[in-house]
Amino acid sequence: MRESAEDLPHKAARSSRYVRMVGVLLAAVMLLATVGGTVATYRLGDSAESDNALAINAFDLNSALRQISGNLQLPNSEQTASLEKDTQSLIPEARQSIGLVRSHGTLPPLMKLAMDRTTAYLGAVEGDVRSHKSETPSEVRLAESLGDLVDQAATDAQGSAHAASVDERTGGIAILLVVLVLVVAGVLWQGRQRRRSAVIASQAEGLAEFEAMIENSTDLFLLTDTDNRTQYCSPSAARFFGMSATEICDAPIDQFIHDDDLVKVTDALDTVRAFGAAGPFDLCVRHHDGGWRTIEVMANDLSLASSGHAVAWHTRDVTDRRALEEQLTRQAFEDPLTGLANRALFRDRLGHALSRLSRSTRSIAVLMLDLDGFKAINDSMGHNAGDEALKELAARISGAARPGDTVGRLGGDEFTVLLEELDDATFANEVASSSSSRRTV
Repeated sequence: MRESAEDLPHKAARSSRYVRMVGVLLAAVMLLATVGGTVATYRLGDSAESDNALAINAFDLNSALRQISGNLQLPNSEQTASLEKDTQSLIPEARQSIGLVRSHGTLPPLMKLAMDRTTAYLGAVEGDVRSHKSETPSEVRLAESLGDLVDQAATDAQGSAHAASVDERTGGIAILLVVLVLVVAGVLWQGRQRRRSAVIASQAEGLAEFEAMIENSTDLFLLTDTDNRTQYCSPSAARFFGMSATEICDAPIDQFIHDDDLVKVTDALDTVRAFGAAGPFDLCVRHHDGGWRTIEVMANDLSLASSGHAVAWHTRDVTDRRALEEQLTRQAFEDPLTGLANRALFRDRLGHALSRLSRSTRSIAVLMLDLDGFKAINDSMGHNAGDEALKELAARISGAARPGDTVGRLGGDEFTVLLEELDDATFANEVASSSSSRRTV
């Protein structure tokens, strides 16, 4: 019991530290998830923005190529100075678009191929425009082919940007859900652990108070196992038996119990195993002063309320109480001067004898006797001499009666004798004669 009471506060403290530690760890995980998710989302957003800019620049380049191709398709007769100037101005715009595309760093293979071929084409077509050799079917077809290639690369970049944007939104939602789940799980777990810690702390406090109550109680508490070996005894029990708790646990409990009461312990154990509890009943046990004391005992099977296999014995010293009860019983049913049955007890015994008489073939006799000259004894010799005379008469009557007969004093010098199981009146006459007093019936 002491070990469990000491362990519970440590267990509560460990549980509290564990809750704090897990709470800090959970907060760190949520922070890392939030930071990591934010960084990942930012990178996805940056990638989507870069791919969008790449697609826009590629589409601008495609537009310039389409215009150059359109201008080159016109026959020389329709070529004008302004149109030639427009074509020449489109080439730098296209190169600018290529430069913007290349500024994005590492390009997808298709986009890099389109930029390389377009750069080479622009170098070739620029000289043809200046030398007025624009009507070249191959250059026109090449421009259209390059336009298609650039358009395909731009479309791929746009699709990549869209995918990155979707991933960004999905990732952001996923991170939000993860953080939300972690927060909810953390709150629920910490709430559960706090309740558990509170229960442990409450149990520790309750057990400490219970143990303090037991240790400061005058009642005796013992725990025995299924083999009736003592596992625990309260300090009051150790003081009662004059031994340490360890010595009591090492000693067989039978050595403290009077031989006549050992059967009561065996019967109590059988009752506890069958019904879970036994008592109260009295046992006579040896006190540390060497005398015998009476204790009142109640036993309970702890396995019915917990996982432990032990019997709890709750006892208290009732020696003085039993002595007082016996004294009150004697005062209620015995004559204080002679120790004989008083009027109440004699009438009770007579009632029982009369009720049995109807079921028996034998008879009963009631003798009533008094002491001649009793008043003269009191007047001449004093009340003490009268009391001695009454005691002597009580002793003579009791000596003449049988052990099972009832001798009583009704009051003053009046005595009664109840004789049961008589075959005839002979024995009643003998009792009356041996009492050496005048008989009245």
